Amino acid sequence: MREAQPKLEKGIILLTGAQGQLGLTLLLRSLQTEVLHDIYPLSREQFDLAHPETLPPVLERLALRFEHYREIILLNAAAYTQVDLAEIHPKEAEVINTIAVDTMARVCARLQIRFIQISTDYVFDGAYDQPYPVDYPPHPISVYGTTKWHAEEAVARALPLGEYAIVRTSWLYSPYRQNFYRTMWCLAHERSELRVVADQIGAPSSTESVAEQLFLLCSRREALPPVLHFVNRGETSWYGFAQAIVEKAGRSHFCRVHPITTEDYPTAAHRPRNSRLEVSCLDSNTPLCSWQEALRLCPPPSDPPSIPSLKQKK
Repeated sequence: MREAQPKLEKGIILLTGAQGQLGLTLLLRSLQTEVLHDIYPLSREQFDLAHPETLPPVLERLALRFEHYREIILLNAAAYTQVDLAEIHPKEAEVINTIAVDTMARVCARLQIRFIQISTDYVFDGAYDQPYPVDYPPHPISVYGTTKWHAEEAVARALPLGEYAIVRTSWLYSPYRQNFYRTMWCLAHERSELRVVADQIGAPSSTESVAEQLFLLCSRREALPPVLHFVNRGETSWYGFAQAIVEKAGRSHFCRVHPITTEDYPTAAHRPRNSRLEVSCLDSNTPLCSWQEALRLCPPPSDPPSIPSLKQKK
């Protein structure tokens, strides 16, 4: 018989999508600052959302392995995020974004694991003329948005109130991986002119800002809020964001940014014209900063530093 380990005061976060830009930021932040939870990154080889039927036994083994922690939280930062490809391969997007999430949520409910699901502004159609409040009815206009909305519904069905949180964010960027920030920075050094959509508005959100709020959320001992919006404050267009990136890169005298319309840049998937989300505040002492301040603090694009495959604070 296995000897019971003494119960720890801290919890552990099982992290999917640890190699994506948000997951990577969570891991790096846990290495650089003191956080109240250990982190166990789940690799795709170990935990493949493209094969949902394989997920329950992995979670069951991990629940047993980490039963000496005060709590276990599954934070799902993995997703099929190729918005235009999702229009061509809707089943692949549905499996990863909806079916796998439904599977995870049901297992979490059975094993009493808290669940945090990262979601998106794409659950809205963009027709509302104000920032979307957390309780505004979703109405997606793309396959990607639909799969993420159905995932939100699955989580809310499977888990009791207080044991899950759906965290929507928008226009995520970081120095690592592929994102708008890295693309514009690189193009500003390669081209003399850029044409960027100016009639879609939202809040560029740094993964650093979102990660800070996610750690605050994980540290809550009371009931989790069912839906939250973690975005940097303020608003701009993709064109305005691109201008700010070019200026930050020191290329504003060499690379001119021109505004274009959505119709000038056709894509397979429809994008919401209004991606603004009402900002949720967990702690008045650590509010989300403005998108301009977050961009100022963001390092230049680079390859991510090497990280341990398993991060656990002693």
